[in-house]
Amino acid sequence: IMCDTAIDGILFPSQWPRDFWISKRPDLAEKIKVWPVGIITNPLTEIHRTLCVVYQKNAPETLLAIVLEQLKKSGKSVRVLRYGQYSHAEYISALNHADSLVYLSESESQGMALLEAWERNVPTLVWCRGYWQYRDQIWYDGAISAPYLTSEAGMFFKNGEDFEQQWKYFSSQLEYYHPRYLV
Repeated sequence: IMCDTAIDGILFPSQWPRDFWISKRPDLAEKIKVWPVGIITNPLTEIHRTLCVVYQKNAPETLLAIVLEQLKKSGKSVRVLRYGQYSHAEYISALNHADSLVYLSESESQGMALLEAWERNVPTLVWCRGYWQYRDQIWYDGAISAPYLTSEAGMFFKNGEDFEQQWKYFSSQLEYYHPRYLV
């Protein structure tokens, strides 16, 4: 469909899907543009925030178990939200009580849930395995799980073994993150 001559332009929400398609079809380079989706900013709530939201989209259950065990050891209050099993209002309510979010997704073309967390000024610790795979297609990118993550908004961790050290550092630096500025 993308190669149909009737199509004049194609929009992608971040750079890595554009790069992937151009690697497969260099002739699409002039057609494909990156145009991120925007989100509405709302006033922040004045609630004291102590919750860590753990957002599991498609990460392995074994990784989720490691994350939850470490958060439990650190004494953190946790709310787990599984992709497709909560309402948008529940997500925003959880973010309004959160001082942090652990994000478990293999890849994102943009990451609307991340943008919504940043809009609520919630820093994120994001699992990034470093590649996207679908059937026989594979694409490597160091920020594939959060293409717009910056040092203002949070940081990455690589795997279960890496999580403990990264969580300790990330959680000790929460006051220095300002993800809403990114939005």
